[in-house]
Amino acid sequence: RQLACSKLEMADDSKVPSTFLLDLTILIWMGCAQFLIAFDMGALTSLNCEYSPDSNSKPICMVPGSLFFILFVIISAISYPIGSYLTTSYHRLTVLFLALSFWSGGNLAAGFLGQVAILWWTRLAVCFGAATFTVIALPLVNDLGSSSRGKWLSVIVAALVLGLSFGFVYTKARTDSIYWILKIEGAIMAPLGLLSLVSFFRYRVTAFDLAEQAEASKFSTGSVSDIISGVKNAAVGLTRTASDDIKLLVCSNGYCLNVIGFLLYNMSFGILGIYGKVFLKEAFNKHASEAEDTADKVLMIGGVVGALIGGFLIDLRNSDEDQSQTAPIAFNHARISSLLAFLAGTASFWNTDYKTAVILLGAAAAFAAVASVSVVVGLLTSLSYMLKHWGIGFAFALRFVFATGINILVVQEVEESFGRQKALTAGLSGFFLASMFWGRGSQRLTKEKKD
Repeated sequence: RQLACSKLEMADDSKVPSTFLLDLTILIWMGCAQFLIAFDMGALTSLNCEYSPDSNSKPICMVPGSLFFILFVIISAISYPIGSYLTTSYHRLTVLFLALSFWSGGNLAAGFLGQVAILWWTRLAVCFGAATFTVIALPLVNDLGSSSRGKWLSVIVAALVLGLSFGFVYTKARTDSIYWILKIEGAIMAPLGLLSLVSFFRYRVTAFDLAEQAEASKFSTGSVSDIISGVKNAAVGLTRTASDDIKLLVCSNGYCLNVIGFLLYNMSFGILGIYGKVFLKEAFNKHASEAEDTADKVLMIGGVVGALIGGFLIDLRNSDEDQSQTAPIAFNHARISSLLAFLAGTASFWNTDYKTAVILLGAAAAFAAVASVSVVVGLLTSLSYMLKHWGIGFAFALRFVFATGINILVVQEVEESFGRQKALTAGLSGFFLASMFWGRGSQRLTKEKKD
């Protein structure tokens, strides 16, 4: 599409074909798939030993420390680098079909067979499909979004927040029908996977076409000549190996600093989501169900609104003429919003008024969502085309481990020694530390680009 527009070279813009509807269709496609994946993750991770979807089988244990939970975290973390390797080695639509097929096939098998033992094994396929989809979806939407990449990527992040929240709520309301929802999820996702396969045969392009697109659109902040050289070498089998790409990322101080900030941020974001409902329950003597419902609604509304606002602000400050400023602007927004999330989150946990604490909790979620969108935009626009999938894959793999596993255990240990409020404040300080790493990382990226 970009290649056709660039070859026209006409002064009459009316003859250039419009691509808005096509771009919008792809965005809706990716958003629906992301919502389903997040919904499934929220529904399964919120199950614990008290819920048994089948009275004839053993209950599913997804509480921290359980074997199912540990397996879930490990497989998901490993799947991100594998998805990055496949995406950089094969056509993205081919890998997308593979990812969605694994995801829908695993859920359909678990749903129809209805056994916990089968659910354990199908989770391997589902985790691989979800991780690989994320590695493909974010760079793909970033490339299509062009000057509106902030708003486009904010839709994907908002779909992620919305899916997780609905997954948590559904599991609490209908714990007896988890296998039915697995059937529905798999049935809905299967056509999306087939669509990616059909699209590949209809719209497949060569590596040389991709090189010309990179030259024409200059959507990457990396050296265009390097991109063209790398893609043309790929066409004749002389591309860099996976180890070479990984070395480039590891040797980039700017990328490493920004990823460290991303990990610290996600540790605090996980604490905000996990312990927010616990704090409302114990600090204000609320019933467990009431506290959880309130926290879920507030975090969902704050997260969705914050994600959409974050993408809009990035595009508002970024001009169409100078796309090279996207990454510095994005990381600057991440710094400011993470500091605000730290202040709002800390104030909510130390507040003695219920309504004020709930409002501050929602504000902290909104600011954290702004930071999430900003960092995703910053990482994607600061990496060259050949490194985007590796960069996102490693960042999200580490994020999954730190945000889902380690922070829960750390807060529990600190809480026993210093008390709940001090432990939560210490945990939320990750927002503050992340802002420092993002500031330094953005400076290093600018220097590396000039060098």
